[in-house]
Amino acid sequence: MRNKYVTPAMLEALKVAFSSAEYDAEAERPALYIAAEELLGLLRVLRDDGTLQLTRLENVTAVDWKDHFEMVYHLFSPTELHWLT
Repeated sequence: MRNKYVTPAMLEALKVAFSSAEYDAEAERPALYIAAEELLGLLRVLRDDGTLQLTRLENVTAVDWKDHFEMVYHLFSPTELHWLT
């Protein structure tokens, strides 16, 4: 099975819904960046939205930048068979 990722249209809808959301539409593996204050709301939408259904947290890690930490979540939808970082 080939890896499949959420579509640019899905990412754009999330960007509209969450003011701090940013993503790179040209990336091979899309990643969504969001402010910590909006994280819980975003995770609820990613889990509960019928087209996303990102219900499985596959991995959590962090990047230790010089002046801050960045949390990284790898989410998977077993029903839609797509990923989001």
